[in-house]
Amino acid sequence: DKIANNINISQFDRLTYQASNRGIVIDNLHARALPTEEVHFFNHQLAGQGYPFDNLQMSALWIGTPVYIIGETRDHAWKLVLTPDYMAWVRGNGIARVDNAFVNAWSEASKNKLAAITRTQTSLVNDKGQFLASAYIGAVFPAILVAAGIQLLVPTIDSDHHVILEPAVVSTEQAVIMPLAATPHHFADLLNSLIDRPYGWGGMYFYNDCSSELKNLLTPFGIELPRHSSDQMNVGKMVDMSHAFPSERLDYLVTNGQRFLTIVYIGGHVFMYIGNHDSIAM
Repeated sequence: DKIANNINISQFDRLTYQASNRGIVIDNLHARALPTEEVHFFNHQLAGQGYPFDNLQMSALWIGTPVYIIGETRDHAWKLVLTPDYMAWVRGNGIARVDNAFVNAWSEASKNKLAAITRTQTSLVNDKGQFLASAYIGAVFPAILVAAGIQLLVPTIDSDHHVILEPAVVSTEQAVIMPLAATPHHFADLLNSLIDRPYGWGGMYFYNDCSSELKNLLTPFGIELPRHSSDQMNVGKMVDMSHAFPSERLDYLVTNGQRFLTIVYIGGHVFMYIGNHDSIAM
């Protein structure tokens, strides 16, 4: 009842587009089904129903993602936002409203060059040595090539609480100008950066689940995947092998699969085909 009252459902009765509701993410955020950080589990004694499978955890939203603000809670702590992939509640202090000047500056900078993070948890630091945020594989920023590497333009808030683009220089090992060439070596390089990171249901703690792992991995190559596995299975050409024996499925995959570009979907989960043991040429 407390959450329902805080949502103030009547604010959604007559929604119309408002330019003042355009926004941008200024910190990495957890996307939630309800405006609360409290968790909701089913029976913890059953696999996949206890910790860490929080039913309210939807995804992780990276800094630099443009959003549209649909509404906010009565206490102003949460905002309901429309992202490029889904709609969710996020902490309001991680979203900044933008005006025409910022949108034009962002658009023009993006048309010049876009850079994608290639080393997860890359620290973004401005020219004064101040930490701005951590950036994860899958995050994208307008960028400029400079002598020291790649200068990312990071959205942040100035002392007057106006959103600005703050430069942060990273090395060419931490980010690349998009699109990165889709070679086995580049895929392996990205994958190595994610080895030993725990599974993160719905992007919990900014770790990846199966579908976010694939989406984030393919982003630097300029390949845009939907966020959820049920949508990813319908991208491109889909071949239904559910009727076949496991051996037949494997034979088909080895014969027809494209390394790093073929997605396998089984029972709500997705994974990437990287080739068989004879396909080792890099």
